[in-house]
Amino acid sequence: MGNCLRPWLVKSASIGLLAGCLLAWPSLAQSPERGPDRFNRQQMSFADHNDASGSLAIHVVDPSGREAPGMVHVELFRAGQEPGRAPQKDGYCDASGYCSFSGLSPGSYSVAVSAAGYLPQRFDIDMLHADQRQVTVQLRRASGNAGSGGATVSLQQLGVPEKARRKFEKGYGLFQHNDYKGAVKQFQEALEVDPNYVIAQNHLGLAWWKLEAFDDAGQWFETAIRTDPKFMPPYLNLAKMLTQRKDPTRAAAVLKQASEAAPYQGEPLFLLGKIQYDLGYYDRAELALAQALKRDTSEIPEVHVLLADVYVRLHQTARMAEQWEAYLAVAPKGIYAKAVRERLAKLKQQETAQNKAPGGE
Repeated sequence: MGNCLRPWLVKSASIGLLAGCLLAWPSLAQSPERGPDRFNRQQMSFADHNDASGSLAIHVVDPSGREAPGMVHVELFRAGQEPGRAPQKDGYCDASGYCSFSGLSPGSYSVAVSAAGYLPQRFDIDMLHADQRQVTVQLRRASGNAGSGGATVSLQQLGVPEKARRKFEKGYGLFQHNDYKGAVKQFQEALEVDPNYVIAQNHLGLAWWKLEAFDDAGQWFETAIRTDPKFMPPYLNLAKMLTQRKDPTRAAAVLKQASEAAPYQGEPLFLLGKIQYDLGYYDRAELALAQALKRDTSEIPEVHVLLADVYVRLHQTARMAEQWEAYLAVAPKGIYAKAVRERLAKLKQQETAQNKAPGGE
């Protein structure tokens, strides 16, 4: 989870072996300027420039949809190219997961994306004369615990004109410098050029959110969801904004929709479990979090800590300890690791003292 999240404190009820457990949790109302859709639009070009040819921009993200998955190798083949032949073009994405190929003649291409620790992905794309396309590829971890079913890649294919891209980049720079009104203007101008530019739609929602124009923000998040139902950031941003606005019922509905759109991602169910926990629906929170753990939660190990606190509320000490141990197994240096180790040590001390007490085992 992002470093910008603001902690909130949950004081758990005394349950015999463990009393007064205090856990710090990130707020669901995440600061939108560094939300799950933050982008650095500095792209690397791998090809010669040809004014009469097309270009293909690729953005590769990890299962959370938020970050670049390390060093990503992208290869571009002509459709029907013989197996084993070298790609026509290839290169590595930058630190933000962006890369681009220019000088592409019209025709059909096959794109292969690979990164260490992730399942390789391949997709086909048709390029027209002087076409400009943008594709977002969402990788799935090779060792992840994602459930079966659903696509492993979410492709957002947009013929984004260069003018729209420049407007977006300018707006993004203004957004990063807290000039939200200026960012709104640039994002709107980008969308005048390309009304289906989903990344600009989502960022326009973020800018309106920062300006506390919540209705406008919600409308643009919903527009982005309609434009690309597989693109996760607008779902998560909308749910977080609704939670901030004290509308957990609508936020939960959005997260259920996101969960159906991305059946391999655990984050929507994690946030849904957080909402159910806040409302005091601990059985429902347990169900949502347990379902999240059947999916990819590699980027959100905190799911184990929240599920442990659910078990505190449900007076299920053994399961609570299991989730703490699970958290340490996947995040031994995580932000809650020290507190979890202290609580496990205290739990073991109490168990030992209880066993030594008269009548103990």
